[in-house]
Amino acid sequence: MAEIRLRLDDYGFGHLPAEPLYRNLASLKRSGEVRRIDHAAQPRAYWAIAQSAALRLQLPEAM
Repeated sequence: MAEIRLRLDDYGFGHLPAEPLYRNLASLKRSGEVRRIDHAAQPRAYWAIAQSAALRLQLPEAM
C-alpha cells in the first residue's frame, strides 16, 4: 500500500484513500486492471496513478 500512497502523494492526490485500491489489487492480478470503485471524489487520474502503482507491486499468491 505504501507504493500506492507514494504515487498518489507525488501526483497531488494524497488526500484520496489508498485503501480501496489496495483491496482491489487481487483483481489486477486476475484481469490486468484495477477495478474502479464508484466514488465521486476519485477522478480518472486517480485510477491511472493507482494502476501504475499497482503494476509495480509484487502480490502474494494468497490474494
